[in-house]
Amino acid sequence: MLDSPIKTNQVKTNPLLSRVFDSGLSLVDLRAPIEFARGSFPGARNLPILLDEERELVGIEYKQKGNTAALALGLKLVSGPKRQKRTQEWIDFLATNPDSLLFCFRGGLRSKIASQWIEEAGFKPEIIPQGYKKIRTELLEVFENQPGLLVLGGKTGAGKTAIIKEFEESVDLEGLACHRGSAFGRTTREQPTQINFENALAIKLYIKRDSTAILIEDEGKLIGRNYLPKPFRASMSLSPLVLLDEPTESRVENIWHEYIVNQLSEYESFFGEAANHEFSSYLQASLENIKKKLGNVLYLELKGVMSSALTQGKQEDHKIWIRKLLELYYDPMYEYQLRQKQRRVIFTGDALEIRHWLSDFYRK
Repeated sequence: MLDSPIKTNQVKTNPLLSRVFDSGLSLVDLRAPIEFARGSFPGARNLPILLDEERELVGIEYKQKGNTAALALGLKLVSGPKRQKRTQEWIDFLATNPDSLLFCFRGGLRSKIASQWIEEAGFKPEIIPQGYKKIRTELLEVFENQPGLLVLGGKTGAGKTAIIKEFEESVDLEGLACHRGSAFGRTTREQPTQINFENALAIKLYIKRDSTAILIEDEGKLIGRNYLPKPFRASMSLSPLVLLDEPTESRVENIWHEYIVNQLSEYESFFGEAANHEFSSYLQASLENIKKKLGNVLYLELKGVMSSALTQGKQEDHKIWIRKLLELYYDPMYEYQLRQKQRRVIFTGDALEIRHWLSDFYRK
């Protein structure tokens, strides 16, 4: 009996989030580069009013002498040519993106001063009230509001991500994390900061709030170094499961194409002449990461087959260790985890059947 019927999406329309993210407007982050690097919003352009060193000096002045002295120092540090240069950067951006939204941390002095300088140059900028902090708070509320979810599960290599990408009602968690989710999931793209990952995920969930249920892939707590927010994980754990069931041979082929053929091609584009060395290091380090879980005997066996395939340049030979890794490690782990989730399963089928079922579900 199903324990987890599909729940109605409880994410409500939020005027601030709708203005910032439904509209597709460009965003200008006025905060210092160090603040921007910790986390901002997808596509935001960092055009700071204070650079890191200047912000630090103003902060010290504020602690020692108060707000008036800090403001005076800030205006002094960004005066003359510096002020002209930064104002021109804003104007140039606004000239090509006239409907942009500007924000600092709390919507305070940095936004006020930047707005004043821009207005003096003949433009009328729109400032986001209460700034980054308010938007971030509202985005975190999206996770608490229990978005309606439909979870696509299945054994490693079944092809879940490919199906996720086919449906408008989905959110690609691995795509947001720039990681494939497994021990071998690292790509040439750098993973986002945790804050950027959370912001991007919350925005996706908010934008798709009118969906009956948002389709996501069954993931663990971590996708690489990015972790799923606890409230979101809680919603996932209560949501119905659709299981993609593919035979071992198909899964070996899928993994071989994605992690060997396509990954090596990606490495060749990214690393050039160093591609083979970097690719070998990536595979061996990934296997090393699960050495304790594999046990020494199986680890050494897989390492030997992998090393031989790499040394001899025989791509087909990688299928040998891939199959063993599936049958002796990933599949038993999946079967154990599935037993804990079995009552949530509402449909099981192969790739074609899953696609038909999902298409029918979202047409209702």
